[in-house]
Amino acid sequence: MLQRIEISAATTNPRDVYYYFNDIKVGDNSNNGTSESDYAGAIATRPTVGGTGAFRYGATTGTAYAGFDQNYQAIQRPQHQRDV
Repeated sequence: MLQRIEISAATTNPRDVYYYFNDIKVGDNSNNGTSESDYAGAIATRPTVGGTGAFRYGATTGTAYAGFDQNYQAIQRPQHQRDV
């Protein structure tokens, strides 16, 4: 488990917790919105929203988020010659 807590003068601050099993990320939860954002998308959104809060994009309050299905991969039945 990796935990990230920001500290500021705000009453409530961003907190992110990342869960790993065998060096593979299995999930995360946060009060700072989703972590499922790519670099280009984050940069593109940054100048369009403004604020002075401690949370993502300057928000003054947090947004609850939990994600534990990032690494889900369905198991497919192998195709055999006789199935085709």
